[in-house]
Amino acid sequence: METMRIGDLILDPNSGHVQVGTKSAQLTPTETDLLKFLMAGCPRVYSARQLLFQCWPMPPKGGLSILRVYVAKLRRKIEDDPAHPTRLVTIWGFGYRIVAVDPITRGKRKEKL
Repeated sequence: METMRIGDLILDPNSGHVQVGTKSAQLTPTETDLLKFLMAGCPRVYSARQLLFQCWPMPPKGGLSILRVYVAKLRRKIEDDPAHPTRLVTIWGFGYRIVAVDPITRGKRKEKL
């Protein structure tokens, strides 16, 4: 699979290497699957249930909690400020999605659904 790009977020799904601007990180296989799925469907919002069934062959015990842990891990690797995410955003009451961040504004404007 070819390199995927959304705004300044670049993922090599084969190696699990992710780059955001000058920051780079190595993702685990599960983090890679989660990010790849979200990026492939950008700008679609995916429910937690959809993400669990897509990224885990057998949904793990404590499914929603496990998903939240992986979302938090991904945010630490791809966000400038993981406590205030601009790329991997929560759409309250719906789920999660990836948002393209303009490298100039670096996500200063909040997107609304």
